Amino acid sequence: SRPQGVAFVELFFDLVFVFAITQLTAQTAHDLSVDGVLKSVIVGWLIWWAWTQFTWTLNPADTSHAGVRVLTLGATAAAFVMAASIPRAFTGEAIWFALPYVVVRGLGLGLQLVVAAGSPNRGAVLRWVAGSAVGLVLVLGGALLDPGLQSVAWLAAIIADLLAATV
Repeated sequence: SRPQGVAFVELFFDLVFVFAITQLTAQTAHDLSVDGVLKSVIVGWLIWWAWTQFTWTLNPADTSHAGVRVLTLGATAAAFVMAASIPRAFTGEAIWFALPYVVVRGLGLGLQLVVAAGSPNRGAVLRWVAGSAVGLVLVLGGALLDPGLQSVAWLAAIIADLLAATV
């Protein structure tokens, strides 16, 4: 099979993550305390993880397929809300960051399941998705906690995702 080029929707998706990084940079510049920088590192990791997981998913997917394009545009819209909500990530409105994050990751994981349907790697993908669900629950649950506890929950989510990737 011939390698596929990068589709417009993939570039649009990437552009939204560039916006997320600019939001994160502005947030970090606004609070250069140790606590502020650590929170930026946590949010930065989550943003990076969402982007890389989705882009890994698009590599084997047929990006010329209308369903894949629509799903990618849906993930792009959710990522835009996530990016715009970065200043709220460690406030009482953290759900505005966490929920779109979970949507982007969930769409990516769902697409991975579809792509792996007939693959010999299907079992590994199923283990990855199950392990990733733990991290997603921790991100959503963490958004509902006090900001001090939220950091702990989101760090646990990062660890859960790393364990899922390792397994």
